[in-house]
Amino acid sequence: MTTPPKPAAPKPATKKPATNKGGRPTRAAAPAKTEELALRRSRIAELRRQGMTWHTIANREGISYTTTRADWQTWIESLDPPHDREQRRADLREQYELRLQRYTLEALAAAKDGDLVAADKAERRALSILEALRKLDGLDQPVSVDVTTDGKPLGASPDELRATTAAILAEVTHMIANPTGEPQP
Repeated sequence: MTTPPKPAAPKPATKKPATNKGGRPTRAAAPAKTEELALRRSRIAELRRQGMTWHTIANREGISYTTTRADWQTWIESLDPPHDREQRRADLREQYELRLQRYTLEALAAAKDGDLVAADKAERRALSILEALRKLDGLDQPVSVDVTTDGKPLGASPDELRATTAAILAEVTHMIANPTGEPQP
């Protein structure tokens, strides 16, 4: 009697290394890092909402200024539209308005004390806040003008429009030059 051959022993599963060639943890090896990163991003957003500067937040978190800004931007992009974005816009508006008040008061106090350098610095900060508010509200978007009459395109060629504009300009110029109302020659 011959005995049947034994089945081959299964090969042990090869584990992927926990780090890549550069020594950084692989995505599979770092789920805890992902959660930690999400928590850090939400902390950064909360600290920023409280009015802290980027440098203060970076020092508090023990990371660089650039990483702080990148984490905040990633957090903003991760919000679900439209509710979260609208809420975030309202939060940003509130932050900007509070900072604007603070910098305006700082500028006034510094000017009253005669410290014109500090007053100028606070005033520049206030102006940058106003610029940020303008961008937030979309007031710096280019304006497009649609020249139509009752929603229909004008029935004149560009040459006819130029000629009409030149005639109107000549008439207005004559009226300014001759306020007595003499007819145009």
